[in-house]
This record gives sequence, structure tokens and C-alpha cells, in this order.
Amino acid sequence: MDREKRIIGTDWMCIVARQHEDWIKIVNAFGEYNYAEDIVQEAYIRLIKYATPHNIIKDDKVSRGYLY
Repeated sequence: MDREKRIIGTDWMCIVARQHEDWIKIVNAFGEYNYAEDIVQEAYIRLIKYATPHNIIKDDKVSRGYLY
């Protein structure tokens, strides 16, 4: 069984959250510093609600396009 099919529940969000500091830096690059954490947390919520793990994670790497 391949890795993508073994990801259950919200375990896949741990893989996404490993790059939390990178997501914060991306928000900072858009010029937002005060609410960067809030924006990233909202992105996580939307990923949980609307995305599927096999679309976001390929070979244990997160597709950065989903966070933009």
C-alpha cells in the first residue's frame, strides 16, 4: 500500500504543518506581519475542510500551490 493511501484523518496536516515557518514567511512576503499566524491557521482550516491529502501531498512533499 502506498503512502498516500495510508494517510488517515487529519494526520496529513502534520505533514503540512512541518513547513509552518515557511508558510509564515510567505505571508510575510506579501507584507503582512501582524496577522501572519492567523492567516496560516485559516489556510489550515480551509485545507481540512476543502482539500484532500492525495491532491496536496506527493511523496511526502507538500504542493506549495495549495497554500497560495
